[in-house]
Amino acid sequence: MLSVLQGVLQVLRMLRMLIVRHVLPVLRMLGALIVQHVPPVLRGLRDRSVRLWRDKMPETLVAFLILMLALMYLWPFMIYSVGPGFYGVLWKRFGNGTVLTHTYGEGVHIIFPWDRLYMYDGRLQLIEQNFDVLSSDGLKMIIRVAIRFQLNPPEIPALHKYVGPDYQQVLVQPQIGALARYEFSANSPEEIFSQRREEIDRRITADMTRRLDEATIPLWHSGRTQSLIRVEDVLMQDVTLPPSVAAAIDAKNVAKQETAAYNYRLQSAVKEAERKQIEARGIKAFQDTVAPGLTDNYLRWTGIQSTLALANSPNAKVVIIGSGNGGLPLILGNLEDGKARESTAPAQSRTAVTGMSDAAGPAPPASGAQPVFPNPNPH
Repeated sequence: MLSVLQGVLQVLRMLRMLIVRHVLPVLRMLGALIVQHVPPVLRGLRDRSVRLWRDKMPETLVAFLILMLALMYLWPFMIYSVGPGFYGVLWKRFGNGTVLTHTYGEGVHIIFPWDRLYMYDGRLQLIEQNFDVLSSDGLKMIIRVAIRFQLNPPEIPALHKYVGPDYQQVLVQPQIGALARYEFSANSPEEIFSQRREEIDRRITADMTRRLDEATIPLWHSGRTQSLIRVEDVLMQDVTLPPSVAAAIDAKNVAKQETAAYNYRLQSAVKEAERKQIEARGIKAFQDTVAPGLTDNYLRWTGIQSTLALANSPNAKVVIIGSGNGGLPLILGNLEDGKARESTAPAQSRTAVTGMSDAAGPAPPASGAQPVFPNPNPH
């Protein structure tokens, strides 16, 4: 400290020498020029000022430099810049302490160097923390809870006076931990993973707001209720169960989904059976309605139309006309041959039955039966 003072004194001596050797001559020249245009009344005042400046100039410069150094040292304690979303709380050393009726908003503020301005974040804040809780059946779980809250701007001075800057550790975190343990102890793991999760979040938010309002009122305070912190919501982000319990819950959920899938397949099979019954009844009704109108002439006319459409087709084709009175293509069949086969089918069946005991060969075709592939050139 002594070395610093010696350095300052040496600097002041050098400044004094510089002023006496260089500044004073320049001032004398300026004074001589001004004398020619100064009235006699002001000339006397000027002379007295010059003599005073010449006699007291070193002491004045030293005082000015000391004042500037003191101002530079006290500057951080006098000038405060409040950032976006922040509020300043003034504490007066020689006054009543914390000013409860006023907060300093954004911008630059000047205070006395013996006072202090404390900054508080008035924006939306988030706290995430893990808690060890027990469920209603004694199961140990680890839950991750997130709370979003915001300071009440008019009550920030009271928060500073009654709680302090570490309000998160003093108020918010202990309260949320106690409420989380209380709420989760009344629910089982199945209920926590069900739709009651949102209900639990709402109840914790409401209880958190009420408890914070009650906890921030001093015992000696008889005035109005002070809501220092406004809780936006409390969210349960994650629940970690023991590995064995988590595996059992997963197996249970898989079995439940398999049962639901099997029930769905049963319902689908029942619906498919009903659909087929309805379709069969519709087909039967259609056949009963159309059968009386399917005469030989109608079928023969339909075959002729199909033959004409096949003949007019531009694709390459070979049409083989069958024998018989109808003369339709083989793909459409001959009505007379069909009737003949239907009439001879019982006889062939009887012949096949009686011929099963004959090992020499198949029974001869019945009389009047036509071959399956008739000779296109009988003659």
